[in-house]
Amino acid sequence: MNYDNFTFEVGVIAQKDAALTFADYLVSINIKAIVREKLGGNYSVCVDNELALYRARTEFAEFARDPLNRKYKNAAWQRGRVLRKRPEIKARGFTLFSMDLVSFTTAVEAVCVIVYLLMFVARTSVIDALGLYDSRLISDDFAIYRLVTPAFMHFSIMHIGFNLVMWEAFARPIERYLGTLKLIGLFILVALLSNIAQLWFLPTGAVFGGMSGVVYGLIGYMAVLSLRKDLPYKLYIPKGLFTVSLVFIALGFFMDGIANFCHIGGIAAGALCGFIDLKRPLGSVLKNR
Repeated sequence: MNYDNFTFEVGVIAQKDAALTFADYLVSINIKAIVREKLGGNYSVCVDNELALYRARTEFAEFARDPLNRKYKNAAWQRGRVLRKRPEIKARGFTLFSMDLVSFTTAVEAVCVIVYLLMFVARTSVIDALGLYDSRLISDDFAIYRLVTPAFMHFSIMHIGFNLVMWEAFARPIERYLGTLKLIGLFILVALLSNIAQLWFLPTGAVFGGMSGVVYGLIGYMAVLSLRKDLPYKLYIPKGLFTVSLVFIALGFFMDGIANFCHIGGIAAGALCGFIDLKRPLGSVLKNR
């Protein structure tokens, strides 16, 4: 059995015995399934194709309602696995959609929130420390980190709220299926190129910040990658989202206070990364799970 093919996550269960029991049951009804340990101590039940995923999700919902049903223990016995003790299964241990608290996605969100709160008490100091408002900060001070750090600065609750919701929507599946290193690489590359693009056209004395360039980069990346036919379904995005994003970027030129060139640089950098992965074999794109 090629375990690398099991990239479709049915759900996450807190208890190992319960996860193995449910996987045994899926196998007993002719759905190939495996269990993988996740960061944070939870266990992910995975299948190897989208058709199996839909069937398994239906079974998973039933399992969450009645995990102590005898048919699940019988399946474990038929598979030759004897439970050492009856698992104490709590409803909160089941979720159709999981969020890893120990992840790069969550770390970025936490840093953005911390920086946003600091700007309430020391706005000027934060901008002086993290901002990219003059190319001499790079050439004279050699503060290379400033090519990335503007992504962490936000100037209103709507600004940070929208960006973090979008970041969560796109970054989480990328990290889950393509790996943490892939997401870190995308974040750094897209932030760097989008911030350089904005700095190039930045009016004297202006300050910019926010995750929107990175978010547009993830949209560009996933839009191109969605042209593949062999991805886990959570990596596909609606076909019209890329076009809508381009429309919003264009509309930004008719409004004040929008980092338009950051958005252009971000979506272009992301799309370029997507084209690179579009040509690679699936096994080298998906993380080793």
